[in-house]
Amino acid sequence: MPRLVTIWSRSRCLGERPVDAIVKVFQRQLVAWFGPLADAWEWLDIYLVRQALPAMLPNRPLLPVAQHPSGLYLCGDGCETPTLNGAMATARRAADEINQRLGVAA
Repeated sequence: MPRLVTIWSRSRCLGERPVDAIVKVFQRQLVAWFGPLADAWEWLDIYLVRQALPAMLPNRPLLPVAQHPSGLYLCGDGCETPTLNGAMATARRAADEINQRLGVAA
């Protein structure tokens, strides 16, 4: 039987609910994804990581790839969407810009 640990960053949809209420929300979602067997999975623990992701406010402009005077490039989920995809997209743009400055074909 699967055993679950959740690492959770506070979100607007869950707010400041008690842990039991959060576990119920997660269990309902797991049942929706994996079927009724997921209801029997044992929940081991839940960890709240405050400010784990940058806030994504409505109409927030995305930051362009920028070079710092030290030669470092700014990229990551704080520059675009607070997701792995946002981090990877900005890293790719930074790499493309570095390649262009070095004259390396992408």
